[in-house]
Amino acid sequence: MIALRRSAVHADWVELKDGEQVLDEVEVRFRFRHMSKTFVSVEEAKKFLHDTERKQAKNYACYLLSARSYASELLGKKLSEKGYSVNVVQETVQKLTDLGLLQDEQWQQREVERELARGHGPRFIEAKWRAKGLPTEPVRKYMTDEMQKDKIQELWKKLCKKSDRRKAIGFLARRGFDLDLIMQVCYGHHS
Repeated sequence: MIALRRSAVHADWVELKDGEQVLDEVEVRFRFRHMSKTFVSVEEAKKFLHDTERKQAKNYACYLLSARSYASELLGKKLSEKGYSVNVVQETVQKLTDLGLLQDEQWQQREVERELARGHGPRFIEAKWRAKGLPTEPVRKYMTDEMQKDKIQELWKKLCKKSDRRKAIGFLARRGFDLDLIMQVCYGHHS
């Protein structure tokens, strides 16, 4: 009978033992506790470890998704950081996408709308997404020039009461709005 025991030498390894003889060692970067369960073969024990990793990855992903929504790339990174193998991460993300729990397009649209509501323009959002390793093309897809103009106008009204025009334009540019749209709204210039 084969038993699984945490390696005394390597923290991230599990020994597959038959009595005192170590038959094999498997790297296990997910949470694993000693157990009394025994297995008939090494293959059966390895399958159990793989199934346990998949189950824990799915549970962790569902836990994360219960708190907030994620893009598939971000969820995959979170799972990788937790120590799950590349194959298990890809499998988990694909399974959750198939179940409809990960919907990248809806997430992208909500994030763009949320950032715009916070006063950020497309260049700011693109830089933020680029830093996270996300594709930036959806930002322009979900933020039209009209949406930008409306937000610029809303911010412009507040800013012009507190500061001069140059400072207000600089502020809007630093917030990531397109300069040509800022100029159109603030000075009525059309390109």
